[in-house]
Parts: sequence; C-alpha cells; structure tokens
Amino acid sequence: MNKRFISVLLVFLLAFGTAVMTSGRAYAESASVAGIDRVVSAGQFSTGFVDENNVFYMAGYAKNIPGHHEGNMITEEGTPIWSYPVKVMDNVRSVSFAHDTFGVIRTDDSLWMWGDNTHGQVGNGGKYDGVVEINNGTSTPTLNYYQYVPVKVLDNVAAFNLSESYCAAIKKDGSLWMWGVAAKLPIREYRDLWKIEGDQTVPVKVLDGVKAVSCASSGIAIIKTDGSLWTWGETGYGPNGYERYFTKQMDHVKAVSCGMAILKEDGSLWMTGRNTYGWLGNGTMDSKSSYVYWEPTKVLDHVVQFATGSGGVAAVTEDGSLYVWGNREMGGLGDGSMVAGRSMGSPDPEQLLLSPVKIMDDVVAVDLPRLQHRGFAVKKDGTLWAWGVNRNGELGNGYTGDCSGSVGFASGSEVQYAYFPVQSVPVRIMSGVRATTFFSQSSAPTVPAMDSGPSAWAKDIVERAIEQGLVPENLQGNYTKPITRAEFCALAATLYESRNGEITERSTFSDTKDVNVEKLASLGVVAGVGNGKFAPDRQITREQAATMLAALAGVLGKPIEESEPKFADNSDISSWAIPYVGKMQTSGIMNGTGNDRFSPQGSYTREQSIATMLSVLAYIGE
Repeated sequence: MNKRFISVLLVFLLAFGTAVMTSGRAYAESASVAGIDRVVSAGQFSTGFVDENNVFYMAGYAKNIPGHHEGNMITEEGTPIWSYPVKVMDNVRSVSFAHDTFGVIRTDDSLWMWGDNTHGQVGNGGKYDGVVEINNGTSTPTLNYYQYVPVKVLDNVAAFNLSESYCAAIKKDGSLWMWGVAAKLPIREYRDLWKIEGDQTVPVKVLDGVKAVSCASSGIAIIKTDGSLWTWGETGYGPNGYERYFTKQMDHVKAVSCGMAILKEDGSLWMTGRNTYGWLGNGTMDSKSSYVYWEPTKVLDHVVQFATGSGGVAAVTEDGSLYVWGNREMGGLGDGSMVAGRSMGSPDPEQLLLSPVKIMDDVVAVDLPRLQHRGFAVKKDGTLWAWGVNRNGELGNGYTGDCSGSVGFASGSEVQYAYFPVQSVPVRIMSGVRATTFFSQSSAPTVPAMDSGPSAWAKDIVERAIEQGLVPENLQGNYTKPITRAEFCALAATLYESRNGEITERSTFSDTKDVNVEKLASLGVVAGVGNGKFAPDRQITREQAATMLAALAGVLGKPIEESEPKFADNSDISSWAIPYVGKMQTSGIMNGTGNDRFSPQGSYTREQSIATMLSVLAYIGE
C-alpha cells in the first residue's frame, strides 16, 4: 500500500475523530485516583499492561513502544506493529495513555513519559529525539515531534492522567501539576481561555488538596480530598458545557470521567452530557447531537470501577459483573455484535445498546480508549481479556479477530476501504495481571516478589526437576506465571544439554542475544516470528508449547508419530499446530485442560513447562 493511501486514511481517521468530538462528546479518561493504580490503559493505537510483578508490557504501534520500534509484523497498510504484548520496562505500578503520548508511574513513585511531544505533553521542556512527518496530501507535511526514549518528569507521584494535548499529575502531598497546550490548562491568574497561547512544556503547580483527576480534550475534572467534584473548561457541565473558572459541581464523589460519568461514594454511577449514541444508559437516544442532559442520571448501583470511550461506557459492579452500553459498532462493546464500517450520519438504533447489558463475570477492572472501538477487562484471577478493533494489534492477541471490519474513505472520485480484524466478544490475552479496583487496591512492592512455591499438584514435580538440575535458577519461582519464549528455551536447552552435552551451534536473531534461544533455534526446536526476529518476551500458548515439545523429543532421538488430535475444541487449534497437538496427545507429554478440551490458545505456565520437560524424559525412556 503506498504512502499516499496511508496518509489519506490517516487524515480520514483524524477528521472522523474530530467530527465525533464536536458532535457532542467530551472524551475523557476515568479518574486517576491517588493510591489506586491503573494496570491497563488503552491509547488510540497502543495498549499498556502491568503484571503482578510490576512488569510493563505494550502492544500496537511499534513506533510507540520504547526499544521495540521494529515490531514483530507489518500490517497491510505498511505499519510495523507488535501484535502480542512485548516487555518494555520493570518496576512499573501504574499506566496512563492518550493518543500517541504515554506515561507510567514506577514503583519508586517517579513519573516517566514518552511519545508525541509536539505541544510539550511529555513535560521535559519540549525536547525530542525524533520527528515524524505526516503527509496530509499537501506540499507541506505536518511535523510531529517525538520523544522515543522514556524520560523522568516528576517524583513523588500518586496518580497521573492525560489527554491528547495536556497532562495532569497528583503528587503524594495532594498537589495537582499540569503541562501541555497552555490554552487548555487552568494555569493563568484570570484563566482567560481566549488570551492564552503557546505550550507549557514543564509541569506547573495548579492546586492543592486533590485526590483524583480526569482529563478531557479541552477540560479537566478533579475531586478534592473532601470528596467534592470541581470542573474547568469543556467538561459537559455549566450553562454551555464550559466553565471559565474551577467550579464546584457536587459532593460525595469517588471518581469521574470528565463530563460523562460520576461514581459517588455510595457506589452509584451517574451519567451526564449528550446521548446521541445512548451513552446515558437510560434506555433512550437523541438524534440531535446538540441536546445535552445537564442533570446527572443514575444508571447503576454497587459500581467499583468504570470507563468511558468513543464506543460506549463500561462499568464493573461489586459482584464482578461487567456491564456495557452505548455504540456497538466494530465490536466495541464486546457483546458479540458486529456492525461493519463507521456510521458518519445519524446512528441506527440497531447498533446501540441503550441500557446496561452484562457481558462478563468475575471482573475487577475495565478500560476503554478514546477514538477507538475496543475494550479491556481484568478478571479476579489476574487474566486480561480484550475485544473490539484490532487494526494495529492493540488487543495483543496476534492480530486476529472473529470477524472483519472496514473503513471507507474517499480517494479521488472513488471510495476505498481498509480492512482489519475485529474481536466481537472478549478473548483472553494474558494472565498474571495485577487485579485492582477502587475498593480493593493490591500492593505495589518496590522489588517484584517471588511466589512462595508451585501449585499443590506441581510441588513434587518441580522439586524433582530441580533435584535433576533441569530448572535454571532464574526460573525457580513465579511458577504459576505464564512462560515466555526465551524462558521455555532455557528449560529445553538445559534438558537437552543434560543428556547430550553443550549445544555448540548458534542461529541468531536481530531482537535477542539470548544464548539459549540461539542454541534451540540451531537445533530446529524453535523458530523466529519473521523478519529475522524471535520475540523472546512473548508468552507462548499451549499449541505453541506442543510444537516445541514435539520438536524437542525429535532432537532427543525419539520422534513422535503424527496423529489427529481428539479434543472437543479441535476447531480452535490453528491448522499448523494440529499435527503437533496430536503428537502430544498420542505420547502423553501434554494433557488436556479438562472437559475434553485442549485450550490451544491458553497460556502455558512455568510449572506446566517444567512438568512437560519431565514428561519428555519419560517418553524418550529415561
């Protein structure tokens, strides 16, 4: 696909986003609350996740991912992406994304940022280490200034929130600091919106006594330590949806999404603003985008966490139920519906959920992005689930979906379409994500803690494998954690060399120097993911583990005969993996997960990997 096509498409998407915002919705992040960490944040083209050991991962646009700009694949539009979560940084406790600007709070309470710094959003004085040209069809391309390497912006940070043009942080002393497009910040003595110009490229103190903040496109909402809600700018409050000064709106508030959703201290969730796409969840819709509900309307009780996005609204209740409502387009609500394309005119009632509908159980946290139709949920067991548009691999499930979406745009006198995968129902992405809610906050240790031991079923197996010298020291812990490709290679290389001596051959990759990876690749036990890369930090699935274990048995001198697997979920097994799953079932090296299922896309843990290494030894007769 040529650059002109991509540029026209980008302009179309940006124009569409602007049209949506001006048609009646002030997109905003749910409140970042002091002391409450956000373990998943969905930006427009990238997503960030934090696991239970404070390891930070990203998926989506490769240019947005520090140290991994090459990506693991190229989309049909020519964009390098990471279609699976890739490890970015250790010692991270909270994350907040917006458009192409990103920030994390580390376990020492320092705030680090990177990404689009065209208007000083990164907060490092306007410095940048790269320039991105966007060919918008004119002779003068748009220049965006990027900070690709994360930089420290503030210390002693308790919470952080951002929009596409400015950022806000709450320090541990309750002070609110802001930076970015100055015209959108309440930082001047008279706060005259029409006389403020330029950018505020370093953090500046705005207020004291703040415990929560939510940034909209041109406004901000804060919750003070006494539980009172205050707004400034375009937030959906005030006579015209705009407040010239910080104005108190109500008391007894726990969290807020600017001008959209309010979570009160009693657990009730209230909605306000425009209702063009049924965002209020009151069973009605308004075809006129100019009509605004200034008076908040209660939607749900017993709510512990919520999120608002371009597609709709999501809320989690105390019993773990996840409810969604609003625009079902592009699978953005995860309710199984699929409305292809984007509606540019009045919405069709068929594409809307006008009242809350339950889509999942056992959920503790949810996040929706601005300007994109997708969502993420964290379950009580620490598993991460995702749904919606997967155009740039943002879901982290391998650039796949259960249906296809399309965007139409004008190219000269013709209408062209871009096609991409869409996931219409929640799909599991990874496990081991830290589970947090507004009512139940887990700890964020400075040093990642190791598990006390393996699961009960695996205890004797793991001990026996360690006694035989088959478990490298760095894998003796976190036994229930999903194993990565590089870690699996370490186990397999240790087993092979304990029987056949050191592997001297090497096959190299451009994204890792891990010696165990190079050894196993030289034997043909593992292969790369394309473009000379291996993706060492990517978690493996059960069907991938089956493939590697079958190859390992072969190089150890006892190849396994091919056979067709006989599981109830055979249809879920990738075509390339079917013979290898059959080999695992025939040899007994790997078993199913119960109910006659193999769960080929499920994660594979360290303790399961250790157990199957012993199964390989038993199969080859040792």
